[in-house]
Amino acid sequence: MKATHTLAHTPSLSFSATLQIIATSLLALVILYGVGFSEVSIAHNSAHDARHATAFPCH
Repeated sequence: MKATHTLAHTPSLSFSATLQIIATSLLALVILYGVGFSEVSIAHNSAHDARHATAFPCH
């Protein structure tokens, strides 16, 4: 008797990947704005330049 195996599409994998992308994006935004509002001038200026480079108004 020959055994056949079929791979079922698992929607949890695509949901997991989507969740990881969303979580990473939120973390990046928190870091960017956290550094942007910090008082350390080098970190603030780096975040400020990144916001201008992405055409995001910050003033």
